[in-house]
Amino acid sequence: MTNLIHSSMALMIFAVVVILVWNYPPAASRLLLVMGFLGIFLSSILVLREIRPLRKQDRPEDEKRVEDNRYNMPLNKVLPTTFWIVSIVPLVYLVGFTPGISLYTLTYYKLHGGRWSSSIVAGLVIAAAIYFGFVQGMGLIFPRPLLLPFLRW
Repeated sequence: MTNLIHSSMALMIFAVVVILVWNYPPAASRLLLVMGFLGIFLSSILVLREIRPLRKQDRPEDEKRVEDNRYNMPLNKVLPTTFWIVSIVPLVYLVGFTPGISLYTLTYYKLHGGRWSSSIVAGLVIAAAIYFGFVQGMGLIFPRPLLLPFLRW
């Protein structure tokens, strides 16, 4: 059940990305649409695989044992994973793509046992990769974040 929930959430996130960037200019939407449709395709395969499992007699004994145990995953393991998957969308919408992804990376590294120095470096590396790869390299212009008027840059 947990895999079905995660696969369904990924499918919804990719669908939202495709819907949001559908009317962007071609230079800005090309990569996002390709990644969105690829994500929809792969997530759909995962969802279908979870919905239509193989018959019990067709599966090896080890796989049956693993499958029976995976549905007993406690909620305290599922909720943090779900939070990290879902939290990136509003963060990017509120503070912008580059700062949002950088802040997400920094926070994720720090809360999962990383030192401050390595967390900050990871956030800066992601910011530089996005800026030089997408903004400078491809000439993409990201949409204005919702909180931009309130932030003093």
